[in-house]
Amino acid sequence: MAKLNRGSVHAILGMLGLVCAFFSVQTRCMGCTIAVVSGRVTPDQRPLLWKNRDTSTRENDVRYFDDGELQCVAVVDQHDSDRIWMGMNEAGFCIENSLSKDLPRGSSRGYGNGRFMKQALQTCRTAADFETLLDRTNQSGRRTRANFAVIDAEGAAVLYEAGHRSFAKFDANDPQTAPEGFIVRSNFSMTASKPKALKLGGFEKVYSGNRYLRAERLLRQELEQTGTIDYRFFLETCSRDLSDGINVVTPNRKLMPVVDTRSTINRFNTVSAAVFQGVRDGESSDLTTMWTMLGEPVFSVAVPFWVNTARSKRLAERKIKMDHLCAAVYEIRQANYASDNEQILQTRHLNQIWSRTIRAEKEIVDRTTVQLSQWRKTTPPAHTLLKFQEAMAAIALQALLDVPVGDATVEPAIAEN
Repeated sequence: MAKLNRGSVHAILGMLGLVCAFFSVQTRCMGCTIAVVSGRVTPDQRPLLWKNRDTSTRENDVRYFDDGELQCVAVVDQHDSDRIWMGMNEAGFCIENSLSKDLPRGSSRGYGNGRFMKQALQTCRTAADFETLLDRTNQSGRRTRANFAVIDAEGAAVLYEAGHRSFAKFDANDPQTAPEGFIVRSNFSMTASKPKALKLGGFEKVYSGNRYLRAERLLRQELEQTGTIDYRFFLETCSRDLSDGINVVTPNRKLMPVVDTRSTINRFNTVSAAVFQGVRDGESSDLTTMWTMLGEPVFSVAVPFWVNTARSKRLAERKIKMDHLCAAVYEIRQANYASDNEQILQTRHLNQIWSRTIRAEKEIVDRTTVQLSQWRKTTPPAHTLLKFQEAMAAIALQALLDVPVGDATVEPAIAEN
């Protein structure tokens, strides 16, 4: 493998702090798009979680935690280890969230969304444990206003709308609640302030409603066309989706010259994505997999992670740091957005970028699929998982460093009629 080199990668790490300050002032429309999928509609009967994370903090990283009852691995802001934004633990319990400001207030005590998810990862083995935690903190109070989606090693696939002192449960395994086997949320809740509008189909009038409708449509179409929903579909299609309600921009389709990404699933402020693939009943929870895309997904490459690698003594000697991957994605991103409007994506170079990134991701997914089929027969030791994980991260980073960015500046394009 060629030596990894792009001197600007290290410089980008320092620049990101200034960019975050800019976005904290200019960008107030935070949010996320998430889904939980029952194993009854996946091709291998393993449940799935998916999240596109939208926020102002572009410096994301993958971090291991061993300071709680349970070891866990999670996506965090690089300079904040007190909060996690999606992750999994050694028991196979996985959690993610989307902000939902329309949920009722009621407490100024307890943890907010990120700290609460860290607490859950470090103490909960199952979705039932998480529900017990919600019950207990209903009494003491939380600062949460979020849709929390969880899966576990027992096959649970549940979404909770959790305010400060109350929550509502939506079970993807229940045909009455989720007849199609999946539940989608963006940045509103079904139990909050405008239930009549939602029942009448007024999602377009609710903040993030268009993202919700687009994600639902994508999953429904996939289910109708293939009969199942696979984690690969989330990685390649959902996470990178750029449909703006008028134009559809996805791999293998004709691209419009420019896309306004304020309301797309892959947004101008999407900073990471993850897909969690659970295990079947009886399988080792060590093989619960967190597919992670750091940086804006349309420019990123997914890398698999396992909690068990944290048990390896070589963990501190990782050769590939994910913050370098995040910085490389950011550099590509900056070269492909309009210089005078951070929300307008210019698509001229996307096919060229995807020819490298999606090809590398397909190699990573194919190799990981082969390994997982073998590992499910005999669970490998931690150092084997870590070595493979590092190799996949190296493939991802090399693909990103091979993307040309110096000539990626394009003239303002005129949209096709």
